[in-house]
Amino acid sequence: MGYYYKWIERAYLSGLKLMVTHLVENEVLCKVQSTVNPGSWINPNSCDTMDSLRLQINRLHEMQDYIDAQSGGPGKGFFQIVTSPQEARQVMANGQMAVLMGVEASETFNCGQKDKCNRNTVENALDELYELGVRSIYPTHKFDNQIAGSRVENGFINIGQWLAGNRFFETKECDADTKGAAFTSGFPLIGDVPFIKDILDTANLNPEYDETIEHCNKYGLSQLGVYLINRMIDKNMLIEMDHMSPDTADAVMDIVEARQYSGVVTSHSWMNSGSDGNIHNNAKRLIEAGGFAAPYNSDANGMEERVSRYLDHVEQTPYLQGVGLGTDMSGLGGQHGPRSNADTDPLEYPFTSEFGL
Repeated sequence: MGYYYKWIERAYLSGLKLMVTHLVENEVLCKVQSTVNPGSWINPNSCDTMDSLRLQINRLHEMQDYIDAQSGGPGKGFFQIVTSPQEARQVMANGQMAVLMGVEASETFNCGQKDKCNRNTVENALDELYELGVRSIYPTHKFDNQIAGSRVENGFINIGQWLAGNRFFETKECDADTKGAAFTSGFPLIGDVPFIKDILDTANLNPEYDETIEHCNKYGLSQLGVYLINRMIDKNMLIEMDHMSPDTADAVMDIVEARQYSGVVTSHSWMNSGSDGNIHNNAKRLIEAGGFAAPYNSDANGMEERVSRYLDHVEQTPYLQGVGLGTDMSGLGGQHGPRSNADTDPLEYPFTSEFGL
C-alpha cells in the first residue's frame, strides 16, 4: 500500500463509496531496486510476484483491522474489504466504503516470459488469489508474459521488456483503425552514443524499428491466455483490459461476446486509442457488452472531455449511464494540479482550512 489511511478517509468523507485497490508488482523494477540499493530492502519483501501479492493482501487486512480498532471493533471502520456486489452494496448502505482487491502485474501467476507455467500453475494461482479475495486481474501489464502481449511503449519500458524476457518489443504496423506508438531504433536512451553503440551492435542489443510507422505489439492472446480468460469468466471476475495489445484486446472481446459476459473494465483508459484519437473499437465493444469505462485522471477541464468520450458511447447502450475515474494513485503516473484557468477563475471553497486559507 502506498497510502496513509487518513488520506483515504478524506476521500471517503468527500463521498467516495467504492475503491478498487490493485496489488501491484513489477519484478524488473523490484530486482533493480534491490540490487542498486540493497540496504533499503527489508525482509520479508520478495521480488517473486505471487509472494508480493500475498504480502500486500496481508497488509490490506492489517490496515482494515487497524481502522476498525479506531472505530470500536471489527466491521466498524469506514474501510471494508468486499468480495461480491452484494457485500459492496451492504457496506455502502451501512455508510462505509467498499474496497475491492485487484491485481496489476506483468508476472501474475508467475507467468512472466522467463517463468515455467502451464494450465495447472495458472489454475492453482487463480484459485489461490480468488480465495484470498481478489476479484479483478490484469492478464498482462507493462511487459509481455506467457498469457498475452502488452501495449508497447518505447524507451524506458522497452528496456524493462528486454530485462523481463531477454528481448525487446517485437512490433508490427498498427491497422488503419488503431493509434500506435512511435519507436526509435537502437538500445533505448543510449543506443546512439558513440562507442557504446558499437558495443551494443556487437551484442545484438540495438533493435531496428521502422521509424516511419505507428507500432503495435505483434503478440496477442496465447492459448494459455484463452484458458485464463474463460476461467475468470467462470468465476465472475473482472477482466482488466488496459495495457493489452490491440490483438490481445480483440481476442478477449471475442471470448467475452461469445459468452455474453459483461465483466470487462478499462479502468484508466490505457487501451490503444483509435487512429482518430477517439476511443478504439475494442473499447466500444467493451461498453456495448456492458463493461465499465473510467478515464485516466486529468484536471477538471480535461476530465470533462475525457468523460464525454466514454459517456457519448455509453448513452447509446441500455446500461446505466455512468463512467468512473481512474486516478492510478501510487503508480508511476503523476497527479494533475489545478485547472489551467484557476488563477482567473478560482474555485471558492465554502470553508476555511486550519491554516486560515
